[in-house]
Amino acid sequence: MGRDLGADRPDPLGVGQEPLGRRDHLLAREAEWRGLRYLTGVTKVPGVHAYPHRSAGVPLYILGSSLYGAQLAAYLGLPYAFASHFAPEALEEAARTYRDRFDPSGPLAGPDATPHFVAAANVIAADDADTATEQYRKTELEWLRSILGSGQDLTDDQLVMLRDHPQGRLLGMLRRTLVGTGPEVVAALDALAKEVQADELIVVNGATEEPHQHRTLELLAPDADWRDRDQPALAAAAV
Repeated sequence: MGRDLGADRPDPLGVGQEPLGRRDHLLAREAEWRGLRYLTGVTKVPGVHAYPHRSAGVPLYILGSSLYGAQLAAYLGLPYAFASHFAPEALEEAARTYRDRFDPSGPLAGPDATPHFVAAANVIAADDADTATEQYRKTELEWLRSILGSGQDLTDDQLVMLRDHPQGRLLGMLRRTLVGTGPEVVAALDALAKEVQADELIVVNGATEEPHQHRTLELLAPDADWRDRDQPALAAAAV
């Protein structure tokens, strides 16, 4: 479960979002806890319901990109997934904070609860390193276009200038992008899991072109029979 401001007014109230400046950390945690009770079928804000609610047996993870999310998951006794694929700077501290503060008797902890930390990384795999690097360069440009190109038509040359500018820091958000051949990316994923003691990894397919998205999946999951998948399903899996 993550939170986003894209919903209408009742939804943020239901999950404990309040205007900035009015939040004490302990009270905020209690608000989050009350919001998570919607998963049990309890509704306190008219028109806000959780589907499916907890009686359906759906595992609950906290998803976040900040130390607050790590503290909240630890307080509640829930697994925590950290969005390090775009917020890599705080990955190590988030992992450490979550494990150090995890409360196995938290309000939403299950029986015999233990910390369960999930890290995220972008991946681009190809049959040779040069092709993977070329795809990553295209990913950089598309990333910059999505961040800086709103309302304006930036050319590739302009994006390259922004990418190579010594003061540019936006590409630091892609620092956890693992690029190379299949075995190289797999080894890098293993190293990442060991580095932050991750119990699980989420991978985001970073290739920008669909054939390379497919090839990334094939190289990282060679035992999967992709031939039985129709093209729309395979494209969706690459997102």
